[in-house]
Amino acid sequence: MFVIYRLGAYARNLRKEVVKAGKWYFYDNGIRNAIIGNFRPLAVRQDVGELWESYLIGERIKANHNEGLGNLSFG
Repeated sequence: MFVIYRLGAYARNLRKEVVKAGKWYFYDNGIRNAIIGNFRPLAVRQDVGELWESYLIGERIKANHNEGLGNLSFG
């Protein structure tokens, strides 16, 4: 429970924002790696960008939660 979360799409144009799909992220990249069975070093992985993106979004959510800001706030 609470292993993944959905981040809605963002666009400056509201019509595009409604049409675009959001993304799903894992709170812990280790769980993601276990599910896909990939524990290779970063130097030989093809999904380094996805891991980095998930890490940054997760850290932003944690920081906002600790500051009492709720979910995401990139302003």
